[in-house]
Amino acid sequence: MIFSAVLGRKYCLLWPGQWQPVGRFVTAGNSPSTDPFVEKYARAFSGKVEEVKQACICLGGKQRERLAGADVTFEMPVLPDFSVLLQFWDGDEEFLPKILLLWDKVSLSYLHFETTYYLQGDLLKAILQTIGWIHFSRSFGGDIHETNITGCSSSYQTAPFL
Repeated sequence: MIFSAVLGRKYCLLWPGQWQPVGRFVTAGNSPSTDPFVEKYARAFSGKVEEVKQACICLGGKQRERLAGADVTFEMPVLPDFSVLLQFWDGDEEFLPKILLLWDKVSLSYLHFETTYYLQGDLLKAILQTIGWIHFSRSFGGDIHETNITGCSSSYQTAPFL
């Protein structure tokens, strides 16, 4: 992979682990908001908290401590040795569902700003596809907890977008 040479382990050790939204990367002028882009995925994930968690596990995510009351908080791989923090708040009668993807504050030392948008799109699409697989499995009487050890299809046990 092209990014593997740039994002090797020796470089990742420099990451401070301080998360921030991709919209805060640009310091000059106005940075575009990711809200319209992620809203369609937030609506698709609404009412599916457990499926989102299972999909994140299937894609190699590591569940993290809940932050800011999020229903889902996972560190998700988007490239080898490079992760983002995914937070999802399910909607209810008062609030719309919300997704927030946080990137390490030094991410732009390794990625172009535009690349972060493509990576987040690939990640959210992979989660949605995995949720579809979980629903497909259930429609044939499958229990996601019995299908394989993690409830994942073998084709989804690693991030399919890498």
